[in-house]
Amino acid sequence: MFKHIDSACTAVSLSEFEHLASRTPGSFSDLPTVLRLRVDECSLSGDSELDNNLKYTVFITDKELVVFSQSVSTGISLDYPSIMLHAVSASTNSIFLQIDERTENIDDFESKDIHIHPQNPSILHEIYEKLSFCASLHQNKFPSEEDDDGDAMIDDGVGLSDQGAANLARFDDMLDNQDKHTDKKQKQ
Repeated sequence: MFKHIDSACTAVSLSEFEHLASRTPGSFSDLPTVLRLRVDECSLSGDSELDNNLKYTVFITDKELVVFSQSVSTGISLDYPSIMLHAVSASTNSIFLQIDERTENIDDFESKDIHIHPQNPSILHEIYEKLSFCASLHQNKFPSEEDDDGDAMIDDGVGLSDQGAANLARFDDMLDNQDKHTDKKQKQ
């Protein structure tokens, strides 16, 4: 869900955070968030509720994703559980975000789509990796039943590269052969 802001986020580098944390603060919740990546001169498209004609700085922190324009002192912050999907869009040289706009009822599906276009498209995969890492630090906004019991359905090969799929098939074969070998020993 979008939170409108009028100042850029306060974040520190990982080394600064480690230094502050090593000094045993009164409360770890008082520590600033870690800045994983800052990308200047980005443009936006989609349903961001911001002016798509401006340039923005994107801050990827452990706590939230911030998109901010210094020239007009406005922006948005998104908590990671609200980001339902993030992906690299090669066709538009952008990071695609699908934002969950639901407030409390899981059945009332509402979402908005945003594209973040960095000035240099070669950074797209780094942005994606940092978003993935930071999102992994947070729980789902609306956990599903699969999240509760750990028995999520997995489709073979989904999301794997060709090499990853080949490795998975090889490991599956190794396990099958081991099971056959164990069965033979038990019959003897």
